[in-house]
Amino acid sequence: MIELHSPELKWAYALSSSSDGSYNRAYQKEAGLSVSPELSLGIGYENKKYNDSVSDVSFNKQALKIYTSNQISSMFKDNTEAQILRSTLEESKNQILLLNLNSDIKINKFLGLKTGYKSELLDFNKSLFSRQLKVDHLFLKSNFYITQSGLGNYTELMKSYLNDGNQRFLLFSSLYQNIGKKKYLKAGINYLNLNFQESKPADYFSPLNHQQLEVFLGFNYKTKSKNTTAVQLESAYGYQWNSVVEELTLRAKLSVVQRFKSIEAELYGQYSTAANATF
Repeated sequence: MIELHSPELKWAYALSSSSDGSYNRAYQKEAGLSVSPELSLGIGYENKKYNDSVSDVSFNKQALKIYTSNQISSMFKDNTEAQILRSTLEESKNQILLLNLNSDIKINKFLGLKTGYKSELLDFNKSLFSRQLKVDHLFLKSNFYITQSGLGNYTELMKSYLNDGNQRFLLFSSLYQNIGKKKYLKAGINYLNLNFQESKPADYFSPLNHQQLEVFLGFNYKTKSKNTTAVQLESAYGYQWNSVVEELTLRAKLSVVQRFKSIEAELYGQYSTAANATF
């Protein structure tokens, strides 16, 4: 364990691509410090390069962020993050402020809640970025887990307001069961309901009603030695309907974390054919 007040440094590289040939590359750096057992502060920088296959244009986005985390009591934890964005794209060179304010609330040993506000910029390709489509989210997340039986439920409710006047509502719920004494395996079923007040398919994925149901199987392994190794693998097979041609979906993700004393490295990858992954 890193001693109290020791600085924490993070570096990350991410690559994402879509079926139209567009891809993004991002570099992230963060530095954090625990001021006290309850309070931690940090600063971060991100440089993201966009390669848009539709317009054949490349551009960069820089983001500077500061964040705090404050454990007010055994039940309440407040988290705050502020970002300032700026890009090299001629249509969107003005600076944009984004905020993320949320609170973790531990009701009891079985139930935990997270509620708050988050703003983001839809920026996957040039068309969205140049439009500077900002979204304000209000959300409530709950996680109910019975340790003895390994049965749990995660539910998320989110209401979103886009600066073009559109609105979005999202409901996601996952019922899962940890399997075996050591609970390395997890299986369950997920349900998603996503709908927009107004459909704007020419601008972004915005169905009036989109639903998805999937079954998943996960593997979660972690060693107990000082040099911890953690492996998470999940695959899901599902079905989506209403907003698109009814079709089957496939999703998979893998995370491998290796810790050497005070150094931790993670390799993460995800693949999805679900239509909602484009929003």
